[in-house]
Amino acid sequence: MERWTKWSLQNGIAVAILCLLVIGAGLWSAQRMKMETFPDVSLPAVFVTAVYAGASTQQIESDVTIPLEKTLLALEDYESIISTSRENAATFFLRYPFGYDMDGVQQAIEQAIIDAKLPDAVETTVVPTNPNNQPVYEVGISAPSRTEAALDTLLNEQIIPELKDIDGVSEVYVEGATQPIVRMRVKANTGIPIALLVQGIRDAQYGVPLGTITEGGTGVPVRLVGAVDSRAALESLTVTAAGQRVRLSDVAVFSTEDVAPIVTRINGKPGRMLRITKETDANTVEVGEAIQRAIEDASAAHNLVYTTFVDNAQEVSKSVRALLAEGGYGILFTILTIFVFLRNVRATLIAIVSLPLSILATLIVLDVTGNTLNIMTLGGLAVSVGRIVDDSIVVIENMYRWRQLPENKNKSCAWVSFAATKEVLGPIASSTVATVVVFLPLAFLSGILGQFFAPFALTVGVSIVTSLIVAMTVIPVLGTSLLRNIAHVEREGWFVRSYRSIVVWSVQHKALVFSTGVGLLIGALALIPLLGVTFLPSGGKVLVLASAALPRQATDEEAMRVGEVFETLMRSDAAVRHSIVSVDKEAHAVRASIELHKNEDVDDFGARFKTNATPRIVAVNGQATLRVTNQLQNGPPTNDRIDIKLYSDNAESLREAARSVQQTLERNPSLRNVQNSVQDVIPRQDIVLRESARARGVEPISVMGAVGDRLREQKVMDITWDGVRRTVYAQSDAPLDTVGALGAVPIRTSSGVIPLRDVAFVTQQTAPVTIERENGRTNVVVSADIAVRAGEDTVDVSNAVKEEVLGLALPKNVERTIGGGFEDIFTGFESLGIAMGVAVGLVFVVLTATFGGVLAPFVVLTTLAFVPIGAFVALLVTGQQLSMSAMIGLLMLIGIVVTNAVVLLQRIEENRKTGVQLHEAVVEAAVTRLRPIVMTAMATICALIPLALSTAASGLISKTLAITVIGGLLSSTLVTLVFVPVLYVAIGRWRRFVAPLEQ
Repeated sequence: MERWTKWSLQNGIAVAILCLLVIGAGLWSAQRMKMETFPDVSLPAVFVTAVYAGASTQQIESDVTIPLEKTLLALEDYESIISTSRENAATFFLRYPFGYDMDGVQQAIEQAIIDAKLPDAVETTVVPTNPNNQPVYEVGISAPSRTEAALDTLLNEQIIPELKDIDGVSEVYVEGATQPIVRMRVKANTGIPIALLVQGIRDAQYGVPLGTITEGGTGVPVRLVGAVDSRAALESLTVTAAGQRVRLSDVAVFSTEDVAPIVTRINGKPGRMLRITKETDANTVEVGEAIQRAIEDASAAHNLVYTTFVDNAQEVSKSVRALLAEGGYGILFTILTIFVFLRNVRATLIAIVSLPLSILATLIVLDVTGNTLNIMTLGGLAVSVGRIVDDSIVVIENMYRWRQLPENKNKSCAWVSFAATKEVLGPIASSTVATVVVFLPLAFLSGILGQFFAPFALTVGVSIVTSLIVAMTVIPVLGTSLLRNIAHVEREGWFVRSYRSIVVWSVQHKALVFSTGVGLLIGALALIPLLGVTFLPSGGKVLVLASAALPRQATDEEAMRVGEVFETLMRSDAAVRHSIVSVDKEAHAVRASIELHKNEDVDDFGARFKTNATPRIVAVNGQATLRVTNQLQNGPPTNDRIDIKLYSDNAESLREAARSVQQTLERNPSLRNVQNSVQDVIPRQDIVLRESARARGVEPISVMGAVGDRLREQKVMDITWDGVRRTVYAQSDAPLDTVGALGAVPIRTSSGVIPLRDVAFVTQQTAPVTIERENGRTNVVVSADIAVRAGEDTVDVSNAVKEEVLGLALPKNVERTIGGGFEDIFTGFESLGIAMGVAVGLVFVVLTATFGGVLAPFVVLTTLAFVPIGAFVALLVTGQQLSMSAMIGLLMLIGIVVTNAVVLLQRIEENRKTGVQLHEAVVEAAVTRLRPIVMTAMATICALIPLALSTAASGLISKTLAITVIGGLLSSTLVTLVFVPVLYVAIGRWRRFVAPLEQ
C-alpha cells in the first residue's frame, strides 16, 4: 500500500485525471440509475388455480386438491405447499427458498398437473409470482356530469388506451365498471337443456379450411365460415337440441343489462378505481409521473374528479429526497465538525474530498451490478458518510501534525506527506478491512432479510473501501500542495491537558475504572426489558383498511347496506380525507380504503371506526364480521401479527380446536381482528337418486342438466348487440329461489315429466366454506393483529399468547404451532445475532494479523462490550424500541468502534517498539490520538444527526438505526479514550517487543 501512496505523490496529474473520470462516470451513473422504494425482492413462489365449475368444496378436495397435491409434494426443494379448496375451485401456493433458481419450476408443476390426471372439466393455470404485478398507481375517478355508463365508455375508449400507451405501463385494471351483457332466458317449459342450446350456438361459429385454388400462379385459400355476430343472427339462429330443430327466439327471451359485479364509490360518489402496473424493467418514478400527467390532463379535459390513493412514484421520490436531504445535511455537519477541529480551511477541504469521490465511485459499482437507487442503497450511503471521512481525517490530521513538528520544518512537503501517511497506513487499512468484514455476513443472510441487506452491505463496503483508497492516494497529493505553510504550535489546549490528567488518574485507579465500566454495562443490559422489542419500526403513508365479510347466503341488498354504513361513518368523521368503498357482490364482501388527514392517529381512528361500525353491520346481517387494519403503503411489513396453525385429519376436531383458540384470542385486549380461516359451516342440499330412478330412465347426467339449468347461468359468447359489444349469458327463465322448490324441478323420464322428489331424496347437510391444507395436512389458521398497549411490546404479547394457547386443552388429535410476528422477530434477531458473532470473529482475525498477537486484539474487542451502554440509553430516552433497525446499528458500531481503538492501539504499540516505558507510551499515544479519535467519532455522529431527527425515513434505514449508532458511539468513544489505556496498562506488561536494529 505504501507503493500506492508513493506512486500517487510522483504522478499527481494522473491522480487528478482519475478523480475527474470517477466524478464524470459517477454523475452519469446517478442519472441513469432507476429509483425504487426497495431493492428488487422477488418472492420465489408459484400460484396454481384449478377451476372445476359446479363442484362442491368436498368434491373439489377429493377430485382436485388431493390428487394434485400428491404430485406436487413429489417435487423438490419447495418450502411449503398451501392449498385451499372451495366451491368451484382449488388454489395452490408453492413457496421456494429466497435465492432459489426458478428456471424449470413452472414446467415441473405443469407436468405434475398432467400426472395428477384430474377430471377433464378442470381448467388449470400456473402463474409465477411477480412483484411488478402490484399496482404502482391507484386512482379513483368519478364524473359529476356524466352517467356511469358514459364514464365507462370514456374510460374504455379514451383514457385507458392513453394510459396503456405510456412507456413502461404494463396493464390497467378497472374496478367497479359495468359490464354490458345479454340475458338469454330459456323457457323452462320447453324441457330443452340449456347446455345443448349453448353448444348449438357455439357450433354455429366455425372456420374450416377446405383447400387452396391455384389461379395465375397464386394460391387462394378456401374456407367454410359461419358466424353469429349480430342481434338478428342470434335471435334467428336455428339449432338442434334434444333431437329437435328450434329457433332461439321461440325458446328464449333476450334482454340487455348493464351489471356491476363490484360497486365502487369514491368519497361517497359513484366512480371507478384504476389500478396500473408497470413493466419489469420500467422506472417507477418515470412511469408514475407520466401516469399522473395523463390523469391530470384527462380530468381537465373531461371534467372528471380524481383521487390518488397509491402513487409509488411520489412515495419513491419522497423517500429518496428525504435520504438525499439527510445525507446532504450529514455531509454539511461533517464538514463543520472537521473545520472546528482543524481550524484550517485548506485542511478541511482536503479531508472532505473523500466524500464525493467515494459516493460517486459507489454509484458506479451499484450501476454496474444492476442495483437501483432505493432506501437501502441510499441509506447505506447516508449512514456511511461519517465513516467515509474517517480514514482521510486520520491521514490529514497526521500530516497536519507532522507539518507542525520542528524537526520537519526543512523537509519537503512530499516527504512529510508520505511519512505521515505511512505512519497511519497500517491502522486505517486494518480498521477499514475490519469495518468491511463486519458487513460481509449481511450479504449471506437468508430469507427476505438477506434480499434487503445485500445491496446495503455492498453500498457500505464499496464506499468504505473507496474511502481508504482515496486516503492513501488523493489525500497525500492534496496535502503536498495545500499544506505547505503550517504554523508551528507548541502549546497544548485546555481540552488536551484535561484529558491527559484524566488518563493519568485513571491509570492510577484501575480497579475503580474497571468496576465502573462493568457496572454501567450491567445497568445498560438491564434496560432491555424497558425498551420493548418489535420487528421493524413503521413509517410511510398509512391507509386504514376496513373489510366486512358476509355469509354466502347474504343478498346483494345486504352488501350494499353494509357499504352505506361504511360511507355514513366516514362522512361523519373529520379525520377522513379520502375514501373508496367497494361492494363485491360475488365475494359477498365490502372493502374500504381510507386515507386520513395528516397527523391523524390511525390506531385511534381504526378503533373508533370498528366500535361504531360493528353493531350497525351486525344489524344488517347477524353473521357479518368486520376487520380493520392499517396498511403501510411505503415500507416493509412490521410483522405485528400472530398465527396459530392447527393440524388434524378430523374436520370436527379442527373446528372445535379453532373455536377454542379463537375465543381465547378474542378475550385478549392486546389483540384485534381475530380471524378463523375455517368459517362456520353452511347448509348444503344433497340429491341422492332412488333405486327406482334408473328403471324409469333417469340418469345422473339428466338430473345434473335439469337442476343445474335452474341454479346457474352459462357464458355463451361475445357479440355486437345493437352496436354495443356484450357478453351473452344463458339461464332459465324460472330459476330456483327457495330450497323447497328444489324437489319440484321437472325431470324427464321414460313415462313422462315428473318432479325430482319422485326419483330422488333431497336432504340438507352441512359443509365448510373452505378446506385448507399445508404440505398435505389439513389445517386451520387462527390469526390476530397485535395492538400494543402502553408498557407492552410485540414480544411481550406474543409470549403471553403463546403460553396461553399452549395451555389450552385441545382435542388430542390436533397439533398446534405458533408463528407470525413472534416467529419473524425471533428468526430475524437470531440471524442478525449470528451475523454479529461472525463479524466479531472476522474482526479478531484481521486484528491478529495486524498486531501480530492476541493481546492487542483482545483490548480492541473489549470496547465492543460497552457499546450497549450508550445505545440502549439513547433508545430509552428517545422512546424507540429494540428492533431490527437497532440491531443493524449495533452491527455497524462493531466496525466503527474498532476503527478508533485500532488507531489508539497502533500508536501505543509503536511507542513500545521504540523502547518507551509502558505508562509513558500509553499516555503519549492517548494524547496524540485524541484529536483524530474525537474528530472521527464526532464526524460520524454529526453525519447521523439529520437521520436521527427525521420522521421521513422508514423501515430498516430509520431514525432508530441512527439513534443506536450515535448513542453507542458516544459511550464507546469514552471507553476507547479511558478504558482502553487503563486495560492496556493492566495487561500490557505481558506484551514483549524487540527493539528495532540500529541502522
